[in-house]
Amino acid sequence: MSQRYLVLAALFALAVVFFLAGSVTGTLLLVAAGVVTETAFWFNMMQQRRMQRIKVRARRDR
Repeated sequence: MSQRYLVLAALFALAVVFFLAGSVTGTLLLVAAGVVTETAFWFNMMQQRRMQRIKVRARRDR
């Protein structure tokens, strides 16, 4: 498994942990941390898809 997928899985798991801890304790800081880590997860996912599209276009243009 690629290191990129491990980072994405870790970000997703961390976001879930923060959301659960924040909802149980009612701490806004933990919920905010969950939002930040989920945003990082989705940003990395979109960046990965963009790179795949660039590679496909480069192959087509050859």
